Amino acid sequence: MASETEGSVLTLLNELEAPVWGHWGLEPGERILEVGSSSRRVRVEEVGSGPPVLLVHGASGYGPYWAPLVAELGGYQCLMLDRPGFGGTDPADYSQTTYRDFAADLMVDVLDELGVAKVHSVGASIGDVWALALASKYPDRVLSVTLLGAGPLSDGVEVHMGLRLLRSPLGALMSRIPWRERMEVGQAKQSGHGPALDDGRLSQPYVDWKVEMTNQTGWRVHERAMMRAVIGRGGWKPGLTFNADDLSSLPVPVLMVCGTSDPGFEGFDWEGFIAQTPEGAFDLLDGAGHEPWFEDPEYVANSLRGHFKKAVE
Repeated sequence: MASETEGSVLTLLNELEAPVWGHWGLEPGERILEVGSSSRRVRVEEVGSGPPVLLVHGASGYGPYWAPLVAELGGYQCLMLDRPGFGGTDPADYSQTTYRDFAADLMVDVLDELGVAKVHSVGASIGDVWALALASKYPDRVLSVTLLGAGPLSDGVEVHMGLRLLRSPLGALMSRIPWRERMEVGQAKQSGHGPALDDGRLSQPYVDWKVEMTNQTGWRVHERAMMRAVIGRGGWKPGLTFNADDLSSLPVPVLMVCGTSDPGFEGFDWEGFIAQTPEGAFDLLDGAGHEPWFEDPEYVANSLRGHFKKAVE
């Protein structure tokens, strides 16, 4: 049961999120779980019914940022996990194990607490690591994997300068400065979502939520701590990325959907990366940014639906 303080935090989160969910005609359920030996509090938001899909977000947002996609993904139970330090999930100490193991273990604890045997595992950005980590460590709990947008999956993926700055001493200041709408809009454009902002596919309620959520919660401080755990002076730290042996041993189908305007698309052979998995497929969406469902949620939802169905045939 949530304490009075925890209850007030959840009330604030729900108030901030409601306009985004409402814009897409959704009213998600909410599960507050206590998982693992340390009884870590984890929040999972839920939309729909049917075969379960576990979605893990990147650094651009959590729960509500999935709204355009899950609104199109009827016939599935969409379980949207708040990563540590985001939304209603407690921050984490990543020093006791590798990041991949931490992610996989937390996800399987969540599935156990939810009473879910197997899921379609979906990630976005660094959530891609979570989706693959679950399938790699606990293949009996996964039906398929979907990766949305580029993420830190290979040592060959360059560490973005913004992430290097965030993990640096300067990042301590960056993670605390007040956030403004112009800053959020600028960041979204840098992520390849300028056209979606201009024509309203990336809605004003979403922008407003991102600004208020950033200013009223501590997610940037917690995300900085996570970045310091996975980024070293020379690049990604061991225990984060996947090598050829990791990929070739994956026993489930893997789909990657990437946009041509995703800043992480250029400079790395993503199609070749996915081709190293036994049952890999790569889908390139013209004009889409780092979160490809922002540009075309119907197309991405249909890609996922086809992938899910093929995985269980």
